[in-house]
Amino acid sequence: PAAAKMTVSGSLITQGSNARPVYLTSLADDSIGGDSGADGLTFGAPGQWGSLIYQNAAPVAKLATSTVRFGETVSVLAGSATFENTVFSSMSASAMRLAPNAMVSGQGNRAFDSPINGIDVTAGNISSAVTWRQVGLPYVVRGQLTLQSAGADLTVEAGAVVKLRGFPATTGSFGVLTSGGPLAGITVNSGRL
Repeated sequence: PAAAKMTVSGSLITQGSNARPVYLTSLADDSIGGDSGADGLTFGAPGQWGSLIYQNAAPVAKLATSTVRFGETVSVLAGSATFENTVFSSMSASAMRLAPNAMVSGQGNRAFDSPINGIDVTAGNISSAVTWRQVGLPYVVRGQLTLQSAGADLTVEAGAVVKLRGFPATTGSFGVLTSGGPLAGITVNSGRL
């Protein structure tokens, strides 16, 4: 059977606390909630469920004090989603995937035991003003990003970490191409690029 996934076109809000975090995990993960699958003792593993997909992230799309594990990834395809003190672990692709025109905010997030322990920024065109905020996870750029028009600005906030991988020297500085030349329209506010 196909892996379960959750697509959010409206709002998804988790209201975890330090004493009572919210878990989004695999049915096989008997360490949380016991033997929910009634199949004896089973263990979670990366990729046992699909993705949590924010399709049109509403202003109230927020995961707070939550743990997301044993899936593929959390994708933010549009709008902005907030993650506060969220742990992403043992995902089969990446902790998070971000479309070029989407944004995330929040703080205190962590990722471990995934192939990409950060925000995997997909290749494509940035066509509006986008800000990469310091959310506790690095932004990982593995493909070409193009700032395609006037007003297509990328701002990297103070404290944000951007990691670039897999670019031949001919693609331009940092693999980010702009209509005004390499790095035109990108503002780095004491972040690391």
